[in-house]
Formats: sequence, structure tokens, C-alpha cells
Amino acid sequence: MGKTVSYGKDGPRGLLERKKVIIIASRGGAYEKGSPTAAFDFQEPYLRVVFGFVGLTDVIFLHAEKQMKPEVDASFAAVTAQIGRVAREQNHAIQH
Repeated sequence: MGKTVSYGKDGPRGLLERKKVIIIASRGGAYEKGSPTAAFDFQEPYLRVVFGFVGLTDVIFLHAEKQMKPEVDASFAAVTAQIGRVAREQNHAIQH
């Protein structure tokens, strides 16, 4: 208490505002938006709620999906490229 959340007359308030979170997660299936299995993605919505509770609302998700399927190499290459892009963007934002 008092480090991540405070409680006042209006209820809880997250204390970790203005911080960025980058989550790199792997999963066996594919749950990207617009896919037939998107409704089964409980990981990202849950983590957004948990991090949001403590004030962390600037969250970037990088998913290594299809890790149990034949497309694993392509999926890994795609998320590796995403990680590089996000790292460059964050580095640029920090320097400017």
C-alpha cells in the first residue's frame, strides 16, 4: 500500500502513472484481433486490467503466437522484428 496503489474517498488510485510497460508473451495458438479465436484471448485483457489498477495504462503487447504450430519459425521471426522495432522507437523516444 502506498507504493503502487493509494485509497481515498473516491476509491483506489494507481500510483505508477506515466510509465510504459512492454509485455513479450508467447502462446501456442493465435488470438490476434479479427481472428476466429480472438474472443479466447484472456491474457491481454486480464493483464491490462491488472496493470491498469496500479496506474500502468501505457502497455504494449508483443505476441509470439502459433508456438505449437508449423508456423512457429515465421511467428518467431515476426515477433523478433516487432521487438527490434519497438526497442528502436523507445530508444528514440528516450533520447528526444
